[in-house]
Amino acid sequence: MQKTFITAFIVFIMVVFFAWLGLSGQEPLPFTPNDAFLTQLTINGTIIKVTVARTPEALERGLGGRLHLEANQGLVLAFGEDDYHGIWMQDMHFPIDIVWFDKEWMVVGVERYVNPNTWPKVFYPQAPARYVLELNAGTTEIHKIEIGDSAAVR
Repeated sequence: MQKTFITAFIVFIMVVFFAWLGLSGQEPLPFTPNDAFLTQLTINGTIIKVTVARTPEALERGLGGRLHLEANQGLVLAFGEDDYHGIWMQDMHFPIDIVWFDKEWMVVGVERYVNPNTWPKVFYPQAPARYVLELNAGTTEIHKIEIGDSAAVR
């Protein structure tokens, strides 16, 4: 009887501990070190710190699972080939702006204020793109990012 009580108590403590971890504000890391690297992108004089995703898993996940982004931070999806790369809002927790770039880093598509509740809709650029930048909603409006603008990657 006492052994059963001790086992139940240990299980209870473990459940409480893991629940606390889940609610402690820690969000899942969006990438493993092999998925991505950090750099910065400058567009219209604004520096945006970005993580660059390259693996198939990271490209499919995008910002899915993240709880937020800091101001002037984003995620670049580097596809490696020009195409009409579609972006969806699966597992998203906040609205974003989506910017598509060609191989020369010229903006070829912009979607503003894309809400998580748009899932399963897929958003596409107006022209083939090689890179996609996901940003906090409103960033493209604040920094006047439009089709035809160019970015520099450092």
